Amino acid sequence: LLENVASLLTHDHGNTWRMVHGALHDLSDYSVDHKVMSPVNYGFPHSRNRLFIIGLHKSCFGNFKHTYPPLSDSLVDIDTLLVDNQQAEAWEPSCVRPIPPCAESTITETLRLGRDKGIDVTEETCFVDVSFKLPKCQIRWNRPRVVTCLHTQSYNVYITNRARFITGREMLALQGFPHTYCDSLKYRTRIIRAAGNSMCVPLISQILRPYLEHM
Repeated sequence: LLENVASLLTHDHGNTWRMVHGALHDLSDYSVDHKVMSPVNYGFPHSRNRLFIIGLHKSCFGNFKHTYPPLSDSLVDIDTLLVDNQQAEAWEPSCVRPIPPCAESTITETLRLGRDKGIDVTEETCFVDVSFKLPKCQIRWNRPRVVTCLHTQSYNVYITNRARFITGREMLALQGFPHTYCDSLKYRTRIIRAAGNSMCVPLISQILRPYLEHM
């Protein structure tokens, strides 16, 4: 099983993918297939398009056909993956902090956009991903109760109805890990990088299940 960003398919006008695809299909002992999937389409509240490449060794799987999990309209309740502000502040005191001036106007604009859509984002769980490294803050507006695509630079994801920033433990939870998973990771930057580089565990579990059951 290989995973990468979905843009691998179009990088360098598709030349990169053609090279990768050709190399994989040269492995004559394997049956190779690929599909772009996002956890949000399979029951988990994380919008994260990723390219999954699955190779089945013919000695183990024979003519077993590649199969993928069915789409799901229902989602895990995102509030079960987040914690209250008291617990969040105990984990990371810096998560409850004033909005930096460079982000204040953009977060305010996001609140306005929510109202225009008929969504009270001060009551609904919405996420604003703010990048401070660019001259102008970037906002990723997503639908309520679904987190934007987490990445290794997601240091400042604002949760509107909690009026605070996300913690590293919550980021890992939104990839399907328990809150206790990062007890061995001492620094917040390492936790965020681990979460940003991770594959979403609930989706991986669904992808692999039919193959493991076949074996």
